[in-house]
Amino acid sequence: MSLFWMTPDGEKKSYEELMDFLSRPGKLPYVLRQPNGRELISSLLAHFVRGNSSVLLDHGMQESEVASLGLQPDDLARDIESGDIEFENFDHAWNKLENSPDARVYIYTSGTTGRPKKVGHSWKTLARAVRRSSDHKEDVWALAYHAAHFAGLQVMLQAIGNQNPIIDLFHATSAQSRELMKTQGITHISATPAFYRRLLLDIETPVESVRQVTCGGEKYDAALVPLLEEAFPNAAIRNVYASTEAGSLFSARNDVFKPGERVKDLVRVSPEGELWIHHSLLGDFSNVDFADGWYRTGDMVEQNPDGSFRFVSRKQDFVNVGGYKVNPLEVEDLVREVPGVVDCVVRARSNSVLGNILEAFVQPSPKSITNDLEKDILTFLRSELQPYKVPRVIRFVDRLESSHTGKRKRR
Repeated sequence: MSLFWMTPDGEKKSYEELMDFLSRPGKLPYVLRQPNGRELISSLLAHFVRGNSSVLLDHGMQESEVASLGLQPDDLARDIESGDIEFENFDHAWNKLENSPDARVYIYTSGTTGRPKKVGHSWKTLARAVRRSSDHKEDVWALAYHAAHFAGLQVMLQAIGNQNPIIDLFHATSAQSRELMKTQGITHISATPAFYRRLLLDIETPVESVRQVTCGGEKYDAALVPLLEEAFPNAAIRNVYASTEAGSLFSARNDVFKPGERVKDLVRVSPEGELWIHHSLLGDFSNVDFADGWYRTGDMVEQNPDGSFRFVSRKQDFVNVGGYKVNPLEVEDLVREVPGVVDCVVRARSNSVLGNILEAFVQPSPKSITNDLEKDILTFLRSELQPYKVPRVIRFVDRLESSHTGKRKRR
């Protein structure tokens, strides 16, 4: 059978080995928190084909964080006896996955607005965006997301549904990623804008095998698009909106999403500009009240007369500067337009007079002269923004911090 998984160090597993595991997995842990993405997704699939429910956890969570979720020690130590299943072929196994209506995988949201919410996804909501057809048989997918998070699951399921190779770039260095893209003929990459900006530093010549580049997990980075077009000249560039609560919902060629016919009546924007999603599009929640039928996403958007919308920021990302609400993402977008800037993160910094001021952490290109670059940044921002939106402090760093899921660290 064909290649299933490849690590940055060159270790390979085949789809034949995946099928053997799905047929005879032995005991399966109820709580899946393997650091190895291949083992994690294999165990999850083995649960689903047997109609078992399971819990998915980020292996990087501290024990205190796990305890705060309400999981008991018995849950963490619990194994489920799993009998053998004989599959005629891969399509037979996939059919078993699609016909396990009672099985759920329980995933916890990030908890940025309070205690993490427990979301139960059936196979229907988990694999909603998976497209299986002969058109996808030659795809080669890069995994550039954390395997235990929803975006990573989407990449892996799309690849597995078409028996495509998965090349693990999430644990690779930029140099390894560059080499693997060329030697393995990667055709599809889905990643955060932060991942792409790091990756592009090590791409010296265009990668012609890549046919699709998808951005997600963070606000769309328009200044990144021409750089991606240069690095991947044969690729269509897409932007997706997805969440742990709802799964994959929208896709666009830029930063403007227009809900399709299937969901247009199940999405609305509140008077304050917050995106709301009807409960019928979501997984099963254990601690959320849907008395009015709508889920408040915490995503602030700008809506157009035709019903389309553009993501602005997370609700909690806004910073109060001297009584004014400032969106740091707006400032970051402008900083990235300045020649010589690789990437930027803007954060709040406590101030005794204004409550907060803005502090910009800027990663310059290796050839930039930081003294001139600071002046160029401030001159440009002052020409584009009101004074209270201009960072009072600019710090140059060799590399921006990322969370363990690969997103820019904003706190």
